Amino acid sequence: MAKEELDICYELKKISNLVSRFKRKNPLSFDGKKLTRSQAQILEFIYDKSKNNETVYQKDIEKNFSIRRSTATESLNRIESLSLITRNISDSDARKKEIILTNKAKSYIDDIHNHLKGFASIISEGITTEEKATLFNILRKMENNLKKQELIYEKNI
Repeated sequence: MAKEELDICYELKKISNLVSRFKRKNPLSFDGKKLTRSQAQILEFIYDKSKNNETVYQKDIEKNFSIRRSTATESLNRIESLSLITRNISDSDARKKEIILTNKAKSYIDDIHNHLKGFASIISEGITTEEKATLFNILRKMENNLKKQELIYEKNI
């Protein structure tokens, strides 16, 4: 492996560590209850889909955030314990549960959006529109590379 490729891995890990540290030091709190940024992003995702009258299932969250079923379940259980979502059996498929925001969650959406937007502003400060486009292009390629490797790994198990 070339040094540049190793450097990319190291830099990504450093960024990941800094993001994690920032999240731990700056939790979101509503009515005295802490909400992780990941949980906030899930709530915003559900809200955005519901604005377009789209039904959201756990699989949608797993796919959108590239998280495992167990991680999605844990996050949704926590969000549900805060009375921010309900899970109702789907009318079209009894095996699926629709994830629906409660009115309480909807009352927090503007604050959640502002928190997430503030973090996005911090992390992207000084980066031009063109640089952001290049970054997204590169990140999508990396994501696709990792997904391909994950499929190869799963086939070999």
